[in-house]
Amino acid sequence: MADIRGAERVIVNLARLGKEKLDRVVTACEVSQAQVANQARFLVPKVTHNLERSIQAGNITVGHAEIRAEVEANADYASYVEFGTSRSRAQPYLTPALYANQQQFSRNVLEAVRS
Repeated sequence: MADIRGAERVIVNLARLGKEKLDRVVTACEVSQAQVANQARFLVPKVTHNLERSIQAGNITVGHAEIRAEVEANADYASYVEFGTSRSRAQPYLTPALYANQQQFSRNVLEAVRS
C-alpha cells in the first residue's frame, strides 16, 4: 500500500474548508433569523408592546442534514394572536415575516455556499 505524502494535510484542509463554509452558512442563517424577527416585530399588533418585545431570535441548531434557525415569540398569548381563537381572528405576524424573507434567505445561503 502506497503512502501518499501530504494526505493528512489535505484531509485537514478539506475539513477546515468544510467548517469555514458551514460557518458562513450559519452566519447567513443568523442574518436571516434577525431579519425575520425584525419583520415580525414590525408586523405584530401593538397594544401593550409586550408581544413585540417577546419576539427574539432563538437557537440555531446544526444537525447532520439540516440547519434550523428559530424565531420565538415568548408571550403566553403569542400563538393566539398568530392563529386566532374561537373568539378572535388571527393576526399573523411570524408567518408573513418568514414568507417576506424567504427569498433573501435563499440568496444569503447560496452566497455563503458559493464563497
